[in-house]
Amino acid sequence: MMIFLFFGIALLNDKNREYKENHNAELNDKNKFLET
Repeated sequence: MMIFLFFGIALLNDKNREYKENHNAELNDKNKFLET
């Protein structure tokens, strides 16, 4: 049971990291747009 819980958390962390990276990329694009 704990193993499944652990894998679930690991998967959630990966998804969270992906989302944050994509979000940061979008924010960087917006910042570049504002600077120009």
